[in-house]
Amino acid sequence: MLLQVNASPESSTATSTGPLRFQDVQNSYDDGECDEAGKGSSPSITSISLFSPVVDPALFDIPAAQKTLVRYYTECASDLLINLEIANNPLRTLILPRAWSSRSLFNAVCAVAAAHWSNTARQAQTPAIPPASAQLYYHRALAGLRRSLDAIPRAAADDGKQQLVPTDAILTTAMLCKYEIISGSTQHWMPHLDGLRNMITQRGGLQTLEPDVRDFLHGLYGYHHTLSRLANLRSGVRKAPRDVVPATGNLHVDVYFGLTEQIGQLCCRIWELAQSVPVAVADIDVLQVEVNSINAELTSWTCPTTGREVPPWVSAEAFVRLEKVAKGFRYAAFVYLHSVLTYVALKSPGVGAAAHVRALHDTITYTKDHAVARIVEIVRTCLPLAHCEYSALCFALFCAGVETESGDDRLFVLHCIGKLEAAFGIGNTTVLKKLIRHIWKLKVVDGVTRHWQFAMEELGWQLCLT
Repeated sequence: MLLQVNASPESSTATSTGPLRFQDVQNSYDDGECDEAGKGSSPSITSISLFSPVVDPALFDIPAAQKTLVRYYTECASDLLINLEIANNPLRTLILPRAWSSRSLFNAVCAVAAAHWSNTARQAQTPAIPPASAQLYYHRALAGLRRSLDAIPRAAADDGKQQLVPTDAILTTAMLCKYEIISGSTQHWMPHLDGLRNMITQRGGLQTLEPDVRDFLHGLYGYHHTLSRLANLRSGVRKAPRDVVPATGNLHVDVYFGLTEQIGQLCCRIWELAQSVPVAVADIDVLQVEVNSINAELTSWTCPTTGREVPPWVSAEAFVRLEKVAKGFRYAAFVYLHSVLTYVALKSPGVGAAAHVRALHDTITYTKDHAVARIVEIVRTCLPLAHCEYSALCFALFCAGVETESGDDRLFVLHCIGKLEAAFGIGNTTVLKKLIRHIWKLKVVDGVTRHWQFAMEELGWQLCLT
């Protein structure tokens, strides 16, 4: 849906129904938007057209620059920042209506829009929004969030009752997490994710929130938390409490997980194998039982089109794309299992223990090379990676890129990661591309593929695979 704004001839900002232009934003940054209360001159509006859940009189009172950012967020960014192409996008139908009554959430929306627009403009080599604008809105949102949280103990002292974290504060934190991912910050997004978990826990879990908020946060937090664990074998990231991300079964279709939630849970079990290092010979039997169990579940996993809970708002075309992503994710899980076993063997002292761990590779259904080849084949069928469902291929591309022995496959993976970065305006893939190139450079020099975890530790890098 398009946000249509007709400005008067006197307005310096051309916010028409035509394509958004850099000048639309650039010319409006002198409209008084730096006023914390959001006051400033705005073009006179004769009509505004939006899908009904987002229409609100407050829109008429915001400065012109913010109108343009909201329009960009509505028309473009919101469609590219979830992993399922749907009309009732929660980034619009859930976030925007609440943003009209929450200054901190509104500023978080503007920060996300400005950062995303800046990224896409840079990829297209066109003029971008001033970088300081996204940071300005980010800091405003953060300041408003802190004020909201600081008010909780004061209210509790006045009323003598426990005060819950406001829902808008929880959603603001979720949007700040998205801002960091868009900006390419691989270190600062995790504190927001941890804060989101703590807020949900303080509220008593997801089940205490409104159904639309609960469904949105289940996917957003669960998906990002899962991938944050998989990207660092030594991170010590805690398990998500069950009341934060309750199990939904294999039939759930989520705007972030898509059809991969069950595979993501299996990958977390694989990740937990790395937390047992060093492994002694006496522990090999326990390790083997868990590896066999994970392998059996991955082998038997299917992605049928029948018998699955397919919401009416998911199109048949989008569902096919979700299936491709899920199949790629499954083969990535096999690669990840091989990779984690290699890590466990390298971290286990003694020739005996390491040899026993290495022998477990032969018990896995698919070899690492076969699984990597299948990932590459599946991704080729997804080119040019123009649909938002394909942004969830980042984990599969990571597994293929850091584990492949083929130079051609590695170049293909780097090409595809660049495609994702350009198509979806995300900056978090920069470190991943650097890591893949670094590992390949070491292989050319030493003749041996360096394990990605050790390479990250040597470089002091962190990954964000969402």
